[in-house]
Order: sequence, then C-alpha cells, then structure tokens
Amino acid sequence: MKIDFEHLRDAMGDPQEKLEIVKTVVEDGATLTVGLATFGLHFLGPDPDNNDLPTLWYAKPVNPGDPQEAINISMEVRLRKFLTGQVVVPKLHHHVGSYWGDGLLWHVYLDRTEHYEAERREMGEALREVTQDIAQFVQDHVDNAAPDVEPDDFLRKLLEDINNLEEGK
Repeated sequence: MKIDFEHLRDAMGDPQEKLEIVKTVVEDGATLTVGLATFGLHFLGPDPDNNDLPTLWYAKPVNPGDPQEAINISMEVRLRKFLTGQVVVPKLHHHVGSYWGDGLLWHVYLDRTEHYEAERREMGEALREVTQDIAQFVQDHVDNAAPDVEPDDFLRKLLEDINNLEEGK
C-alpha cells in the first residue's frame, strides 16, 4: 500500500508549524526550549555518535515566520535527572523518559519551576492590584457616606453602586 503524503498534506491544509528532530545531551539543569503543543520525545538513550552519552532526541518547532510568534508557542524548561524514590512535584515536573546509566535507573523530567514561579508572581501582582482597587473603591464610599448612615445602608449603597458600574459598561 502506497501512502500519498501530498494528498495528506493538502487535506491538513499544509500546516504552518514545521518540526525538526534535534538532540541534546541529558545534563541535570540544562535549559531546553520546548514547543508547548509540539514537544514529543523520540528517543532517550546512549548516543553512539557521542561516546554513548545519554541523549534526548525530541521534536522542536521551526517557525519560518515571525520570531515573536515562535517565542509565544515555546517555553524554557530545565532538564532534571532523578533516581527512583526521589520526590517530584507533578505540577512542576513532566516525566520524559528513563534510561540506565552507571548501573542506575535515571528518570528524566522537564522542570518548569522557573516558569511556574513567574506565573505565580504575575498572579500575585494582579491580585494585589485588584485588592487595592477594591480597597480604594470602599474607601471612597466610606469617606462619602454621611455620619448617620447605618452599616447596612452603606453596604446596600455600595452593592448598588457596583451594580450600576457593571450595567454602565
């Protein structure tokens, strides 16, 4: 049976995302740029062309278009090596594969701790900004409230003002 690859390419609409197979020596802590949707392990094991060093062959996106677009679809991660029994965090580590080296079974992970910490910092800053906006909104209403206004009336007025702001958008 002969497969018509041109027909398949036409049927897929000639996808713009191109991939290449690259290899890197597995070193603990080495940085690696991976495509978020395209990373795929092809082989993890000794490289006969490089003194049988443990090597990772994987798919890397090649985007001939806008360089900014290539940045948006990829992430910097670190390669980490763990032995059986060591603790990993599923939210931060993604298992790639395992290999035998020096008589030990090594497990290779993609470590996205730095990216995760940056996301947490951004989320914290956004929450602080929102909290400050809410605090300023409440402070403006407290300062403008008459001294004889009851707390329940103040809360009702505050909720009405918030509702009016939402309807005004």
